[in-house]
Amino acid sequence: GHGDSLPLEKIIVDSKHSLQRTCRKYRAIPRFCDFVTGSSQELYNLFFDLRKLFHETGYILQQCALANNIQHFKMVMESVSYKEDDLLYTDPETGDNPVMIAAKLRHKDLVSDVLRSPRFSRDEDSEFLERFIHSRNKSGQTLLHMVAIQGPELEEQKLLILRK
Repeated sequence: GHGDSLPLEKIIVDSKHSLQRTCRKYRAIPRFCDFVTGSSQELYNLFFDLRKLFHETGYILQQCALANNIQHFKMVMESVSYKEDDLLYTDPETGDNPVMIAAKLRHKDLVSDVLRSPRFSRDEDSEFLERFIHSRNKSGQTLLHMVAIQGPELEEQKLLILRK
């Protein structure tokens, strides 16, 4: 008809942007579901992500890293459900682990807190520390590489990694 699709398209785009702003404000996971023109796949993805929040501790760490939610990140690392491999949980697209994500987003306090964590003392578990420090994403980058390319802003974090 009369260009009805244009206003609807604009409404959908504006709604997605509004959702993303709200999610950043409340540190929530952004997931837009278009119930008018979308498919049931969007709703499936929403529930799939919710399921991961209950069953995959590494996924929770990833979401905390994206939102720079340091307090929750620490709570998860101190919880009984936390296992060291949760810090190696990788994003399916990039292969980044939660600390790599934090480094890319320049969430330096989160990166420092993880690296200063008692779980990362040399004598506690050097095998895990070795795997964590040298793990690479799909682009072949390590955490040190990601911190280094952020420039002087993450200089302290670079030194923390080098000391490990």
